[in-house]
Amino acid sequence: MVLELIKAAALLLALSLLQGLIARYWQNRETLRQVLSGCLFGGICVVGMMAPIEVAPGVIFDPRSVILSMAGLFGGAIVAAISVAIAGGYRLWLGGGGVYVGVAVVLVCALLGLFYRYAHHRGWVGISASRLLAFGFLVHIVEVGLFTQLPDDAVAKVMDTVALPLILTFAPATALLGLLLLDIEKRLKTEADLVESQARLSLHLENTPLAAISWDKDLHCTQWNKSAENIFGYSRGG
Repeated sequence: MVLELIKAAALLLALSLLQGLIARYWQNRETLRQVLSGCLFGGICVVGMMAPIEVAPGVIFDPRSVILSMAGLFGGAIVAAISVAIAGGYRLWLGGGGVYVGVAVVLVCALLGLFYRYAHHRGWVGISASRLLAFGFLVHIVEVGLFTQLPDDAVAKVMDTVALPLILTFAPATALLGLLLLDIEKRLKTEADLVESQARLSLHLENTPLAAISWDKDLHCTQWNKSAENIFGYSRGG
């Protein structure tokens, strides 16, 4: 079980790194970014289900609850829908006695993430380490509640062996992944704000009647505005 948890942690780290690349390089192409992110979240769920923790025939556990709840929270409806379709479809294909509970976990975790996203946008709750941890506990307590719908021969074994370790490990994992994704969002917003600020400053300098000139560390003139051209005779064409 320890090895499976290490693999799950590695998957979550890979997810955050790849999501950062997608968010950075396709941030100006919203639809494409959402599609790629949805495929990433769903694909990582599938990878996790390929090497799950199996506690009974057809009853498996993997980090899909962590991944899909964060897909809803940080990705939104389109990302969540794509990831649910991929992960849920693969769980159906796997079959087994717990297949319908497994698909329900996929759907419910994504919906909980979407509700958190909605509540955050409405200003009802913020996103922080403590709140993400509390959300992680909520998601996995709900998941354990869904386990009661497993076949009777599996419920007792699941509750005795997996339920508590699942909550105690996957709730912090949810918070950790959330913090990584939150950091990506903050970095990209900071970069976007800097670009916007530089654009406003350039526009202001270009239209001011005062001469504005900048030099590099070697005292080479690197930039000037129209007023500097008119006053000092600088030419942008060389």
